[in-house]
Amino acid sequence: MALGAHMEPLMYEEFAELEKEFGDADTQTLRYDTRLKVSIYAKRAALIARTPNFWPLAFEQAPDEIDRYIQHSDEPVFQYLKVFEVVRFEILPGPASAASHEGEPRSVRFTFEFEENEWFEDTTLEKTFWYRRNLDGWVGLVSEPVKITWKKGKDLTWGLLDLAVSVWEREQVEVANGATNGPGYKATGKKGYGDGYQDLVSKVRRITPGDLSFFAWFGYRGPNISAEESAEATRKEEENRKRVQKGETIENTVGKDLQQEFEVGDWLEREIFGDGEALAIALSDDFYPSATKYFGERHSLTSPVKSYSSNLVQAQEQEASESSTEMDGAASDGGSDRVDINKLVYDDSDPERPPSKKQKA
Repeated sequence: MALGAHMEPLMYEEFAELEKEFGDADTQTLRYDTRLKVSIYAKRAALIARTPNFWPLAFEQAPDEIDRYIQHSDEPVFQYLKVFEVVRFEILPGPASAASHEGEPRSVRFTFEFEENEWFEDTTLEKTFWYRRNLDGWVGLVSEPVKITWKKGKDLTWGLLDLAVSVWEREQVEVANGATNGPGYKATGKKGYGDGYQDLVSKVRRITPGDLSFFAWFGYRGPNISAEESAEATRKEEENRKRVQKGETIENTVGKDLQQEFEVGDWLEREIFGDGEALAIALSDDFYPSATKYFGERHSLTSPVKSYSSNLVQAQEQEASESSTEMDGAASDGGSDRVDINKLVYDDSDPERPPSKKQKA
């Protein structure tokens, strides 16, 4: 028997308000957690600084929500990563016991510090995400594209990141000159969104997500929502919540203009990394707090020191004694040229053998 339930509009609003109260509690918990762990993260950073290859090894075992965006062409770059840091920069300083309702904990800043490498001139890449709300109900992370100074012939994004940065910079100039046709920003004139925009849209349409470099993430923007618009939208949201708490019915205006504002042909079509927000959340909420766990999965922190050189010699002697017929058999099977270094150091049955790097599909 099919079951149904008729609910008055006010009941829906009460359930929605209850979910928002759960969200408020989660946000306040995040504020408290952020303050509480400041000193712990400082201790971890000091230990990491004394641990060779900590971040490259940790990223090798990153969860699929992150690993899927790291292409084989990106992997060598991560070998030069010295420091990775996530800061919830809008949280006001102070002891955890004095946590206030101020400061947005979902705004985050990522800092990557690299050794000198063959791909780009920069030693530090920094990307900031602001948690914003617009007047039509959209809530999430927005950012600004970050320029990477690629060395000649080494651009892993095929020029997409440079183009996204160029379009954004032109928009800022036109906005400063008074071209502010709506929250999505449309420059005046036949060119629509400014020089280079249509070229960017055309290139975005040809993107194959599985081939897109991790470093294209630095070009993510999200919708154009200013701090002023977000503050106004938050104020109105709080007013509506107070009215619901008093038992008043609120007209649901969210979504009436949303499709028009955010239809394809607006911000989504010029987004070179559509999953930018999802990747930012995975990095900040999972990977960074649990970095020691991922490092431990790649390089066991509890295993005793092994005689790597002795095992390596034994493995080499064993390989030298294998017959050429076995080698021919391996070649006929179409075996990969990839070498598993762990096999040269550990026996297959060795329980202390660390896991191999996850292979991408």
